[in-house]
Amino acid sequence: MNPKISRYKNFINFIGFTDKQIEDIKSVLSVEYTIYIKSYGKFIKKPAIKNFLFFAFNKIPYTYFGYYDYIIKHCSYKIDYEDITGDSSVSFDLEKLDVDKLGYFDLYYYQQMAIKRCLHQRFGNVALPVGSGKTLIMFKLFELISKQSIIVVSTIQLAQQHYVKMLDVGFSKDETTIITGSSNTLFKYNIIVSNTLNILIQQKPELLSDVKVVFYDECHHRASNSWISIDTFFSDKVDYSIGFTGSLYRYYNAIEKPTIEDWGMVGLTGIHPIFEMSYKSLISEGFISVPYIYMNNITSSNGKSKSKTWSSIKKTQISNNLERNRVIAEWIKFFYDSGKSVMILSDRVEHIKNIIKETGNDIKDDLFFLTGNSIGYTYRYGRLKGSSIDYNDIKDRVSSGDIKVLFASSVLDEGSDISNIRAIILAYAGKSRIKVLQRIGRGIRKSEGKDKIFIIDFFDSFNYLLKQHSNIRKTIYKDSGFNQVENIDKFKELVLSS
Repeated sequence: MNPKISRYKNFINFIGFTDKQIEDIKSVLSVEYTIYIKSYGKFIKKPAIKNFLFFAFNKIPYTYFGYYDYIIKHCSYKIDYEDITGDSSVSFDLEKLDVDKLGYFDLYYYQQMAIKRCLHQRFGNVALPVGSGKTLIMFKLFELISKQSIIVVSTIQLAQQHYVKMLDVGFSKDETTIITGSSNTLFKYNIIVSNTLNILIQQKPELLSDVKVVFYDECHHRASNSWISIDTFFSDKVDYSIGFTGSLYRYYNAIEKPTIEDWGMVGLTGIHPIFEMSYKSLISEGFISVPYIYMNNITSSNGKSKSKTWSSIKKTQISNNLERNRVIAEWIKFFYDSGKSVMILSDRVEHIKNIIKETGNDIKDDLFFLTGNSIGYTYRYGRLKGSSIDYNDIKDRVSSGDIKVLFASSVLDEGSDISNIRAIILAYAGKSRIKVLQRIGRGIRKSEGKDKIFIIDFFDSFNYLLKQHSNIRKTIYKDSGFNQVENIDKFKELVLSS
């Protein structure tokens, strides 16, 4: 009798395989990575291997269905296959199904296509650019399926944003809720932060017994250990398990030479997502704002960089780089004087404080610095003064023009759409494709009178690592169909004429 792969929803089980065959499959599903261990006060690199072959309580090995093609290609022996997923508790005639509206929103053709594909395939991921309206797709699916449902999010801020949007498109407060802490009740439609959901799974699994739909927003987190545990819990319970993201993979060679995160996403998605459209396509068809990017060539503030560790490079050559910070301050003034609201992004709070020191007093009076933990800072009486804030209120103030210069740490790395932002300064951008596109995505959504978004980036040629990162970002911009403007005067003319 041949060994058999049995699919159940988004997972496959390995039945009747020998120990040697299982070890071979484990090698197919393994990925190498680097860990850092502290030794005698220094961090040293060590190679490590993680595999995505899991074992259930009955010791039957299983993994994600997305790896099926790779396993079959690798194995030289015959493997039988069966699909025991079964039908959904809700069925649709997709040819006759009308999905062109959600509340007062007209859904674009690609959103309608994505909705029908999700209803048909039910398990996997959807890859659509930031600003393309993925939340409306999720909400329309909720409306159509009409079963107890969950959206898994990574942050409280994102949960709050979705909640406001759901009420805006017509969902009732009696049926919709956010869960960010301990809860004894689930509504029909629930937005739950991932950490909280894991606690509910461990402490109150019976509360989740009627859930039939689980959507993972910003699902590039889905391959992390905490999100895998959520996926595994719901694997035999739900009719729909779908992720949504603006960028599935951190790097372009995700399948040929994957990172842990990317290889995990391959398993969840397979070779092809449920539905996918590129930035190039949506830009050419006019659905999102056109990004125009200028990269400043920067030389180190203290000559050739001698920093060797990554933390010291970021501190001395990014955060404390006086020349670089002054250039950023000059661009802030240019956009401010041009009447364009601008957002400055960096993942280091100290870096942002150093930039603020270089800005003029007129700009300091109009800036707002947004950090994590619902704390925001304004500049008063020669210093930054912090207070608790509501993220949706800050977004409204930016959209209305009350806040013209917005500084933000990683709290705005993903999920927050701020429609009135006309320019983004990537004070530090790194090399991750996901993070670069997510950060630009904060201002890429079109709004009335806005069809362009202006991006300032930096080509840090003075350090080999920073130079490498800069070149990677240039490739990301090119492949995404963004316009890279080489001439600074031409770039400024575009800003002033828009």
